[in-house]
Amino acid sequence: MYRELIQNANDATATEIEFQFLSDESGNISRIKVNNNGTRFADVDWARIVNIGSGNDGQKKVGGFGVGFYS
Repeated sequence: MYRELIQNANDATATEIEFQFLSDESGNISRIKVNNNGTRFADVDWARIVNIGSGNDGQKKVGGFGVGFYS
């Protein structure tokens, strides 16, 4: 999972990525928050998520050959 998130940040031309492990009141990790300073999703990117099986025209990006996890 972390490798995929780092790959996505790289595809977005991020120069920084931050992982925050957030705990509940018992001290157990309950959430993981990930931020990067890369390019934000455009409306067309969100639209493509709905049609995820349609392919990827971003062939120069690491994830340009499939859907996640080094397809």
